[in-house]
Amino acid sequence: MSSDKTCGRIELHINLIYLLDSNELKFLTYLKYLDYLRGCGCRTAYSREFTFRGFQLSRAVFYGCAKRMERLNLLERKTVGKFTDYCLVTRSYERLVVIASATSNINALCSFSKSEFRLNGRGVDQITDSEIRELRELGKEIILI
Repeated sequence: MSSDKTCGRIELHINLIYLLDSNELKFLTYLKYLDYLRGCGCRTAYSREFTFRGFQLSRAVFYGCAKRMERLNLLERKTVGKFTDYCLVTRSYERLVVIASATSNINALCSFSKSEFRLNGRGVDQITDSEIRELRELGKEIILI
């Protein structure tokens, strides 16, 4: 058994790749990593430059992802002294996983994400249980590309 406390495992639902773009998924993964570090008692509020390096995104892409994650209600920013701590909103993330788990139909998930999150600008926590059931039913239909 390893005594290394700095290395851990972060699990993400595979269908998240159909609900978020690649940069947003990278951003979400780093938010999950920061949650892991917080759980280990580590400091997670850093300077902007250190944060950009951690997320491995350019400044423009980083701010675009942060804005989108806030619109989805997945991100909360906390000021800690002169630094900002980026925190994943756990209840919204769990709701996103429920949505991702509703179907394995790629077309249904992509269409849902585009219409509800991008076009209608809804947050994850605004998606109702009945809409998730509809997505599940829609996902049962065979859609040929």
